Amino acid sequence: MRPLSLLLATLLLAGCLSPGDSAESRLWDFPASERAATARIKVQLPAALRRPTVVTVDHGQTRLHDLDRWSAPLAESLAQAIGARLANQPIHEAVIDIQRLDVSADGDAQLLFTARVTLLSSQGDRGPEITVASKLQHLANAHTETAAKPSLDTAMAAYRNRVPAEIAVRIAAEIANDQGGVAKPPAAVTVPGK
Repeated sequence: MRPLSLLLATLLLAGCLSPGDSAESRLWDFPASERAATARIKVQLPAALRRPTVVTVDHGQTRLHDLDRWSAPLAESLAQAIGARLANQPIHEAVIDIQRLDVSADGDAQLLFTARVTLLSSQGDRGPEITVASKLQHLANAHTETAAKPSLDTAMAAYRNRVPAEIAVRIAAEIANDQGGVAKPPAAVTVPGK
C-alpha cells in the first residue's frame, strides 16, 4: 500500500509544480496564414528544439524557457509558415532538415539547413528533385532592442518570420536556378504582432 501512496503523492505534487499552472506562463503560436500551402512540407529539427518549451541560445548557452511553450510542435508550425511562403512555387513536396537553428533572446538567429524539394511536373505530379544546401546564415535582428533586457517577443519574431522567410527565399532561388528563370518572390504573408 505504501508504494501506491508514494506514487499518488508524487503525481499530485508534479501536477502542482507544473509550469503551465503559473499565471506567468505563455503559450506561443504562429499566426494563421492567409495562404494555404499547396505542397507537403516537412521540417526536421535538432533534438534540442524538439520540445514543447521555447528554446533560445545566447553566446553558446542554451536556455529553456519553462514557462513559455509552443501551442503546436515547432516543426509543424515552421512547415506551415514555410509552405505559406512557397504557395506560388511548383513544389510537390519538400523535406527541410534544419541542422542548426540558434535563436537568441535579442532576435538574432544562426540557421543551417538542407532541403530536398520534389518539383511538380508539367502534368501536376511528381517531377524532378532538387537539393538546397545553405551555408551557415546569420540572420541579424533588424530592430535594435532599446530595453536593457531583450524580451522573448524579439526571439519569437525570428522564429515566426525571419527563419521561415529565409528558408523560403533560398528554396525559391534554387527552383529558379533549376528552371533557368528568375525566382518568383515568396508569397508575402502579413503577420500581426503578438
